Amino acid sequence: ITCKVNEKIALSIPETHALFTKKGIVALKGDWTNQNPEITKFLESHGRKGVPLYVYYGPRDPGTGERPAPVVLPQLLTPSIVAETVSK
Repeated sequence: ITCKVNEKIALSIPETHALFTKKGIVALKGDWTNQNPEITKFLESHGRKGVPLYVYYGPRDPGTGERPAPVVLPQLLTPSIVAETVSK
């Protein structure tokens, strides 16, 4: 249920879509309905045993090509949490 609520109030809204488009962000969604082992491994790599898990990978540094550490967002999202995370 948490995943569906987050989608409805924070992720699938026009403001978030516009922000992602402006910043060139591609959203990927993993379906863990059948507890796919690759998704399970990803969850565990972030200290989680279940969903939802939202991880933001920021852009690479133009000079070094290095990507900053991924940011794990809270399980309950708001539009401002998403916007603040991707705007840092």
